Amino acid sequence: MSILVWSHIGGLLVSTPYLLLKADIHTIPVAYWPFFGILAVLILVAPTSFYKAVQTSPISLVSPIVSAHLVVVILLSVTFMGERTGTVQLVGISLTLAGVVLASMTVSSPHASRPNLSKGIVLSITAMLGGGLFIFGIGNLSNELGWFLPIYIVRLCTFTVLLPTNLMMQGLS
Repeated sequence: MSILVWSHIGGLLVSTPYLLLKADIHTIPVAYWPFFGILAVLILVAPTSFYKAVQTSPISLVSPIVSAHLVVVILLSVTFMGERTGTVQLVGISLTLAGVVLASMTVSSPHASRPNLSKGIVLSITAMLGGGLFIFGIGNLSNELGWFLPIYIVRLCTFTVLLPTNLMMQGLS
C-alpha cells in the first residue's frame, strides 16, 4: 500500500482511542457533515496538485505559488469572518501576490509581453487554492467543534477514498 494510506491507518489507529474515550461525535450538527467531505476532497487535491506540479515545473517556481495559500486564508477570513487587517498586513499580502505573479511568469523571448502559464503553474495555483480553502475550513470547524473532531473526521473521510483507490490501482498494475 502507498505511504499515504499507511499514514492514515497509523493516524486513525492512534487517534481512535481518544475518539472513543474523550470525544463526542454525536455533538456534531448534521449540517456540518458535507463540509467534512469537501475538506477531505481539498486535502487530497492540494498535495496531489503540488506533487504533479513539481513533476512538470521547477520547485523554485512551484513553491512560491503554493506557499501563497496563506493569502487565500487571510482573504477568506476577511471576506467571510469579518476579520480585519492593518496596513502592514495589506502591504504583506500585496507583496506576496506580486511575488507569486512574478515567480509564475515565464517569458519565451526577451520581447514577449505576455506570461506563458504552464501546466505546473496551473497545478500550483490549484494546490494553493486547495490548501488555503482547507485551512480556512478546518479552522472554522475547529473554532466550533474543537481541534480533534474536524481533523479526525476529515482524515477518516479521506481514508475511505484513499484505501479503495489504492487497492484498485494495485490491481491495475
